[in-house]
Amino acid sequence: MKRRIEQLLNGIFEYEAPRLVVSQEEIRAVLRKGRTFRGEFRVESADKRKVKGFIYADSPRMAYEPSDFNGISEKIVYEPDITGMEEGDVLEGAFTVCSDLGEYRIPYHIEIARSMVKTSAEVIDSLEDFQKLAREDFQKAYPVFVSEGFRNMLERQKPEWIPLYEGLRTQASGYADMEEFLVGIHAKDVVNLTLEKPDAYFEGLGQNQKESAVLSKDGWGFQKLDICTDAEFLEVERPVVTTDEFIGSTYRLDYLIYPDRLHEGKNYGKIFVKSPYQTLCFEVTVAKNAENGPSGQRHEQKVRIKRLMERYVEFRLRRLSLKKWVDSSLADLKAYRNAGGAHPMLELYQAHLLFAAGREDEACILLTEFEGERGRMEKPEVRGYYLYLTTFYNKDRVYVDYVEETLLELLHQDRENWRLQWLLLYLQESLISRPADKLEAIRSQFLYGCRSRIMYLEAYGIIEKKPGMLKKLGEFEVSLLHFICREGLLDEEIIRHITDLAGREKKYSKHLYDILKQCYEEQPSGNLLKVICSLLIKGDKDGEAYFAWYEAAVESDIRLTGLYEHYVNSMGTGFQKPLPRMIKMYFSYNNTLNYQKKAAVYANVIEHREEDMRTFENYQPTIEKFMVEQLEAGHINRSLALIYRTFLNASVLNRWIAEHLAKVIFTCEVRCDSPNARYVVVVHRELEHEQRAALLGGKAEVKLFTENYQIFIEDDRGNRCTASLPYETERLLESGELLALCRNMSSECPEILLNICGAAVGEHVVGEKNVKSFWKLLDVSGIREGYKEAVRKELLDYYYANPKSASLDEFLHGISLEKFFRTDKRKLLGMLAAEGMCSEAFALVGTYGAERAELGSLVRICSRNVLSREYEPDDMLLSVCWYCFRHEKYDETLLSYLLKHYDGPIQDMKRLWKAGKQFELDTYRLEEKILLVLVFMRSGTEETEEIFDSYRKNMGKKPLISAYVIYRAYEYFVRGISVSAPVFAYIEREYEMGQEMQDVCLLALLRFYAAQPSLTDKQEGNVQKLLEEFYYRGMPFAFYRDFPTELIRPFQLQDKSYVEYRANPEASVTLSWSVERQGGGKTRKSSELMKDVYQGVFVKEFTLFYGETVHYKIREDFGGTKRETEPMTLSWDARGNMEGDTRYDLINRLAKAVSDKDKRAARDVMQLYFEQECLAKHIFPNNE
Repeated sequence: MKRRIEQLLNGIFEYEAPRLVVSQEEIRAVLRKGRTFRGEFRVESADKRKVKGFIYADSPRMAYEPSDFNGISEKIVYEPDITGMEEGDVLEGAFTVCSDLGEYRIPYHIEIARSMVKTSAEVIDSLEDFQKLAREDFQKAYPVFVSEGFRNMLERQKPEWIPLYEGLRTQASGYADMEEFLVGIHAKDVVNLTLEKPDAYFEGLGQNQKESAVLSKDGWGFQKLDICTDAEFLEVERPVVTTDEFIGSTYRLDYLIYPDRLHEGKNYGKIFVKSPYQTLCFEVTVAKNAENGPSGQRHEQKVRIKRLMERYVEFRLRRLSLKKWVDSSLADLKAYRNAGGAHPMLELYQAHLLFAAGREDEACILLTEFEGERGRMEKPEVRGYYLYLTTFYNKDRVYVDYVEETLLELLHQDRENWRLQWLLLYLQESLISRPADKLEAIRSQFLYGCRSRIMYLEAYGIIEKKPGMLKKLGEFEVSLLHFICREGLLDEEIIRHITDLAGREKKYSKHLYDILKQCYEEQPSGNLLKVICSLLIKGDKDGEAYFAWYEAAVESDIRLTGLYEHYVNSMGTGFQKPLPRMIKMYFSYNNTLNYQKKAAVYANVIEHREEDMRTFENYQPTIEKFMVEQLEAGHINRSLALIYRTFLNASVLNRWIAEHLAKVIFTCEVRCDSPNARYVVVVHRELEHEQRAALLGGKAEVKLFTENYQIFIEDDRGNRCTASLPYETERLLESGELLALCRNMSSECPEILLNICGAAVGEHVVGEKNVKSFWKLLDVSGIREGYKEAVRKELLDYYYANPKSASLDEFLHGISLEKFFRTDKRKLLGMLAAEGMCSEAFALVGTYGAERAELGSLVRICSRNVLSREYEPDDMLLSVCWYCFRHEKYDETLLSYLLKHYDGPIQDMKRLWKAGKQFELDTYRLEEKILLVLVFMRSGTEETEEIFDSYRKNMGKKPLISAYVIYRAYEYFVRGISVSAPVFAYIEREYEMGQEMQDVCLLALLRFYAAQPSLTDKQEGNVQKLLEEFYYRGMPFAFYRDFPTELIRPFQLQDKSYVEYRANPEASVTLSWSVERQGGGKTRKSSELMKDVYQGVFVKEFTLFYGETVHYKIREDFGGTKRETEPMTLSWDARGNMEGDTRYDLINRLAKAVSDKDKRAARDVMQLYFEQECLAKHIFPNNE
C-alpha cells in the first residue's frame, strides 16, 4: 500500500490494470449433514505479473488459507465448517479478493441436503407419496422403504410409526416387512387368498400325474407362501412362491401324484398354503382299486391275519364261543388263501381249529398233506407247530415226550423264538404244573423282545388265578398290566395287589401312573389315592393335570410328606375356591414354596378374607414381609399384583418401596394362542433397545412404560407380525393410585421418568411440577436420541415461554448446552442472553454458528462479550458482531467494536462507516482503512468523498489524503468518473494556499469549475491562472469552451473546437476527418495521429467558421487490438462567436449575414472588418 501511495504522489498512473483471473466464478456444493469437503481456487494476473492482495469470507464458517497473497499465481484452499447446520440450511456468502488489480467477489452456496427419498424417476416427499408408489409398483417402493431417508421422513411426519418400522426392519425379511408395515399403518388390507376349489378327487391312476389347484388373491401387496403336503403320494412342484408370481390375481399351484405310493382304497392327502395371515387347505383324494393286483392281495392277507389274532384273543378271554371262534377263523383263513396267502403256520392253524372243533379226521388229513411237503417245515416254529399238533391225535406218552424234547432242542437253538416257547407252555410238564416257571418263561421271552398279545394272554391267565404271582413291578409286569388294563381285565384282587406293589415303588413311572389311574377308575379307594399321590410326589409331578389327585387327597385327609406343597404347585391360574383350612394352617408355619406359589397362597387368603378374616389377619405380617422381598427382587405376576394393590398405599409407601414398585408397575401380560407364536417383542419409540420375551404357555410378560409402543408376535420362523397373529394384553398392576404415588415418591426412577415424559412429549403439558423429570430423563441410559431431542425441544419451549420460571437458572447451569443448542439455538440463546450467560452463549455460537438465532439476543451476547474482553480483538467475536450488523441489528457497543477492528470488503466498510456516523462514534480508524484499501485496489471509490472529508477533518495522514485526492482527480479527469465536491474543495484550498499539486488535481479542479453553473470571483481568478498555465503549456481540452467567453477570450479559445478521445496513453490514436462547408461543399479527407495531451486524453484542435461541420472517425490501436468509432460530427458552435469584434467573430457574422441574405448586415460587418484592419496596420506597422 505504501508503494501505491508513493506512485500516486509521484504522478505515476496506470490507465488500465490487467484483469485478475480467478479460476472459479462461483462455488456451489450440496453436502449431507455432518459431511464436509475441501476445495480450492487460484488467483493470478492476466499478464502474469506479480499480484498482491488479501481475501475475506462473509461467514466465519468458511475457513481458508492463505488470507493474503503476493505472487504470480496463488492457490487458495477453503473448507466450510458445517458444524451445527441442519438439513435444509444454506451457507451463502462470498469470498472477496482485494488486490492491487481490483476487488473481485466469488459467491459460494453450500447447502445441507435434506434426507430425500428417491427412486430412479422421482423424489418421494411424503408418506402419502410412498403409499401411492407401493400401490403402483411394490418392488420399486421397497428400496425407498429400507433407505435411511425413509426413517428420517417418519421422524418428521409420523414419529408414532417408528416403533412399527424399526421392529420390522430388525428382522430384515424383505418385502414381507414392507407388507406388514403397510398393513400395520392401515394403508392397505391384508392380501386375502382363496382356492378356486377346496378339493380334488382322482381314481384309476396308472402313472405319475401332474395336477393343479388355482389360487386367487384380492388386493395389492406382497406375501410369501409356503406350500407343503402331509401325504407321501403328493409332491408340490414349488414349495415357496410369492404373490409377485401371480398372473393378474391368480396362480396355478402344480402338484404331482405318485400312484406307486398309494395303498389300496382311498388315499387322503392335504396340500397346505401358508401365509403369515392365513392357512389354506386343499384336500386330495385318490382311490386305488384293491381287488386286483399283488398289492391288493397283500393288503387283504394282512387284514385277515389281524382278524385271526383278534378272534383268538376274544376266544381266550371268553368273549367268543368256541363255535363262533372256529367258524369265523376258518372263514378268515379261506379269505386269506383266496388272496394268495400260503403261509405254512396258517395252514397248521387251520388244522388247530379243526381239532378244536372236534373235526379230527379233517385235521389229520390236512396234517398228512402238510407232512408230504417236507420243504415247508424248514423253519423251527413251523416244524414245532406241526409236531405239537400231531400230539392231538397221537397221545402216546413216549411220543409226546419226543415232541417235547424236539421243541426244547429247537428252542435252545433259537431262544428268542417265542412261538416255540408258547408251544412248550402246553407240552412241558414242568411249565404246566408250576405257574411260577411258566410266568418266568414268558418273562424271558419279553426280555428277548416279545410283545405278542398271545404271550400276555398266557401271563394273564396265571395272574388272574393267582395275583400274588406278581412279586414286583418290573418292565415286564408293567407291560403285562398295561395289557390287562387295555383289555379291561382288571378285577378287585388284581387292583388290590397292584396298589400294594405300587406303594412300595421308590421311583416314579409314567406307565405305572397310567395303570394306577385306570385302577382308580375301575375301583377308587383311599389307599389307591394315597399310592397315586405318593407316586406323583416321588416324581415331583406338578401341574393342573395332577391337581385333581392332590385335591382329592387333601379332601380325604390323607397325610403325605409334600402333599400340601404339590397341591399348591399344581393349582391352576384359574383356581378360585378358598384353600382348605389345613393348607392355610400348614403354610402359615411352614412355607418352602417358590415365590410364585407363595404369592398364589397369599393371594387366595386375600381374596377370601371376608370369609375368613382371622386367617387373613394371621397371615398379614408374613404377607407384608413377603411383599417387600418380592418388590426388592422385582417380581410381578397376578397374585403379586393383588398383594401389592392390597397392602401398598400412601401410609406404608416410602421412597425405597416406591422405587422398587416402579420396576414392576408397568408389567403387562401378553397372551397369544397361536401354535406358531414363539416370542413377544416390544419396541418403544422412546427406547433404543427392544424387549423380547418368550411365550410360555401362550403367555409372556413385558413392560409397557408409555403408550408409544408397538407389540410384535414372532413366529417359529422368525417372522414378526402385528396383524396376522392375534394377541391380547393386560396390565398386571392396573392402579392409577399406586402410579401416582410412585410418581411423587420415586420421580427419579428411570421407569417413572419415562412414563411421566412419554405422555407429555408432543402434548405441551410440561409445567413447573414435572419439568425436572424431563431434565433427569435425558441422563437415563437406553433412551433413543431422537426421543431425547423431542424432550429437549419440550424443555426449551417451556422455559422460553416461561422466562420467570424459578428453575430456569438451575436448568441452564445443569444441562449440556451443546445438545440443546443443536435442538433450538434461537430459544436457547435467547434464554442465555436474558440470564446473562453471554460467555457460554458466545462459545456455542462460535462452535455451531449463528444461523437462525434471534438477532436481538445475538446483539446482547456480542455486546456483553465485547465489554468483558475490553474491546480486545477476537476473530470469532468480530465475525458474529458483523453477522448482526449485516442483518441490521446492532447497538453502540457492537458498532464501536466493529469500527475498531473490522476489516473486510470495501462496500461493507463503507456501510459500517455510515452506521458509525449515525451513532456519532469515532470512525477515524475505519476511515483510514477504507482510504488505504481504495488507493491500493484503485476501485470502489464511489461515494467515499464524505469518508475522505471526515478523515481529513480528523487530521488524517497527509500522504494518504493526498494520494486519495490525486487518484480521485485522476478518475474524474482521465476516466470520467463522477467525484463530489469535498475532493475539489480540498484541491481548491490547497491550490489557493500555494501548495504544490499534481497536474491531474489542477486539471480536475479546472474541469470541475467548467461544470459549475456559476463561479465566485476567486474561483474565476483560479480559472484564469490555470487556463493560462495549461494553455500555454500546450494542453488544450474541450471543456475549456464550457467557461464563459470573457474567461477564455484572452486565450482566443472562442474560435477553437476540439475532438477529444480517452484511451491508454500507450495507444496509437488516429483521427480521420473531412470538413463540410456552408452550402454542402466538403474538403478532402485528412488523417493524423492525435496528440496525448495528458495521461491518455487525446485532443485535436479545429478552427471552424459559421456553418462548418467536421465529419470524423477515430481508430485506436493498442496491444495488437484495433477498434474504430462510429462516424461522428463536430459542428461550429455559436457560443460567443457572433457577439465579439475579433476578426474571427466578424468573419462568422459576415458568413451568417450572407447565409441569411442580409446584405445590409453583411455590408456593415465588412466595413467594420476593414476599419479594424486599417487601424491595426496603423498601430502595429511592424506586424506585417
